[in-house]
Amino acid sequence: ETIEMIFAFSAMWAFGGPMIVDKSGDYRKKFSEDFTSAFGAKFPKEGLCFDYFFNPTTGEHVHWQTEVPKHAPVPIGNRPGETPFSSLFVETVETVRMTYLLDKLARNGKYAMFVGNAGTGKTEMIKNYLGSLDKETDGIISKNIVMSYYTSSFTLQQEM
Repeated sequence: ETIEMIFAFSAMWAFGGPMIVDKSGDYRKKFSEDFTSAFGAKFPKEGLCFDYFFNPTTGEHVHWQTEVPKHAPVPIGNRPGETPFSSLFVETVETVRMTYLLDKLARNGKYAMFVGNAGTGKTEMIKNYLGSLDKETDGIISKNIVMSYYTSSFTLQQEM
């Protein structure tokens, strides 16, 4: 049963993860309804199937909210002992969920691509994830390269 639930979790994100909510309809909700009806009583009835992950240790579905770390306020500013506003990152259910999926893919040598509207935090989630890794322990190194319309191949090569 554990293998089946891990497969269901993987299939749910493989096929339902890219579903969107827009003015023509809530495709994630429709997918969740169809998916939970196919897997019956194995999923919690409250919320969408995307609101939960399967914990193989306990054999239960756990709400993502339980994984969100408690926010610890820090002094904001540019003086010593303060954190610049631009470097703040507050974890939410969505960031925990997406970081979990990104981590599973990255640690298994798979590629990931976040898609969404501008300003939804895709870049910051990835930067926060990569910044949390240890080069020695995790074996993953990263470099952030800012590119724009004016970036030439020569400039890119110099950055690399």
